[in-house]
Amino acid sequence: MVRAGEYNTKTHDGTEQYYSVHKIIPHPEFNKVTAQNDIALMRINSQFAFNNNVRAICLPASANSPTGCFVTGWGETHGHQDSSFLKKASVSIVPLAECRTDYANVGYNVFDNNICASGGGNDACEGDSGGPLVCMEQGACHLKGLVLWGKQCGDGRFPGVYTRVFSYREWIHNIIS
Repeated sequence: MVRAGEYNTKTHDGTEQYYSVHKIIPHPEFNKVTAQNDIALMRINSQFAFNNNVRAICLPASANSPTGCFVTGWGETHGHQDSSFLKKASVSIVPLAECRTDYANVGYNVFDNNICASGGGNDACEGDSGGPLVCMEQGACHLKGLVLWGKQCGDGRFPGVYTRVFSYREWIHNIIS
């Protein structure tokens, strides 16, 4: 089941839309150990009803590092339990080389198909996995990444690591066509 237009998971807001999932299509080269190619598409049984609470998002137009990025989710905040309200944190893209160095120093690998972002204390956390890293580009919201993993949520020393959606544009277009 897919739920769109959700804000508060503890109450019925009147903005929710529910859709049955017809098929889940994981990337054929997903690696559970390294988390490489951690992306999947879902085919639902009907179309979303777009309104003020449910909108389409663009695939990234380029691999550049834009400004005006944010991550959203219902996950933990500063080590506390999951939130019932949708949270939004402003983040900035961190150069991949810098992110690799940060994580290599503690024994983790960051790959070319990742993108990193940090908000200097704001970040995605446990419970946000799979959620969107959205950036403004050419006047529209673009899905730059999907929450993947991180170390010590929001402490500022380690950026969040995301699946870089731009790396999968061709695969996505092949599946949806």
